[in-house]
Amino acid sequence: MPTPRISVQFLENAPIQATPQTVRARLRQACNILPIESILLGWNLPPALEEAVAAEASQQGAALYRWHPLLASDSRIALPAAWQTIGSQNQAIPGFRGLPEFTFFCPNHPAASEWRTERIDQALQRGIYQGIFFDRMRWPSPAENLGNYFGCFCPHCQRRAAQYNLDLEPVRHFVNKLLANENGAQQLIQALFQPENEENPLEQFIQFRSACISQTVATCAQQAKTGNLAVGLDCFSPSLMRMVGQDLKSLSQVCDWVKLMIYPHAHGPAGLPYELHALANWLATNYGIPKTDGLQFVRQASQIDISAEQDCPAETIQHEIDLAKTTSKAPLFAGLALVQMETVHGATDVQIQEDLFSCQASQPAGLTLSWDLWLISPQRLNLIAQTFV
Repeated sequence: MPTPRISVQFLENAPIQATPQTVRARLRQACNILPIESILLGWNLPPALEEAVAAEASQQGAALYRWHPLLASDSRIALPAAWQTIGSQNQAIPGFRGLPEFTFFCPNHPAASEWRTERIDQALQRGIYQGIFFDRMRWPSPAENLGNYFGCFCPHCQRRAAQYNLDLEPVRHFVNKLLANENGAQQLIQALFQPENEENPLEQFIQFRSACISQTVATCAQQAKTGNLAVGLDCFSPSLMRMVGQDLKSLSQVCDWVKLMIYPHAHGPAGLPYELHALANWLATNYGIPKTDGLQFVRQASQIDISAEQDCPAETIQHEIDLAKTTSKAPLFAGLALVQMETVHGATDVQIQEDLFSCQASQPAGLTLSWDLWLISPQRLNLIAQTFV
């Protein structure tokens, strides 16, 4: 196969050791190993680091994208609690570990939408970017606590849903009724992965959630394109997209390329093991369903071969890319988690090599090295070079 296009996420936050010289050297080292086409530069960076990366990107002939959390803040700013998404129990949905960058605000909240627009404008005005890469463009994942984290039912969503002739209050009651017993809970999980009868209020709500995300992303993508920026999107693995309100068919029509977060070994948000085991754990905790039985149910509902040993097999990558190809209108980039992070991602080099072979078999348009080049060893970059280049 031809060498895939390669993008790399870089500097989610500024490491203590980061200086203009060290970030340029790290980027130059990576570009000497791989033909990097685009650099997705993160947030919370002092201007000196941004400008250093921009200079090195220009020297390497790589496009510079702003890596941009769309429906969440960053680690510097805790957004107003009133902006947060609201679950079926009428409580705010907390962020993963309480982190601001994983605390989502409602895309239908007017004040949050205004702030979102201003923040994109600020990125455009920097004048150093050729593209923007939208991350966190979804609803909070409900997997960890489906009884409380499935939303949004805030007043702004209620008004927005009325435009679709959808009353969210009966939907909320319907969801809470399902939560009353294990059969209803399993029906709710099933609906997160597979469509039901369109007359079902739960299905109408799931479609409404997707419409809200698609329209928000389309508006923001148009804002970026007005500033002559290319647009990339950071999406969940295809089998999990419905769970967080991402519709690949519609999203792929408003961007230049899509990255798929197919992380078979990641035990954090968007990681396949994390999301799928969270659902099985929720069934066990709230309904007394043995973990092995819950995991078997989640495996059948998601059609992903998640094992009791936590990780997914490498073949999952090919399965998910092939699935995405059936609906995507934009080039697909396989997200490859290459970092070593204790308790979050501990894949071995052997596992990474198997992932690369699975990715190679599906022939995506590109690869996105995740989720921060600063934490990826040159050894792993060389594994990619040996496989693809």
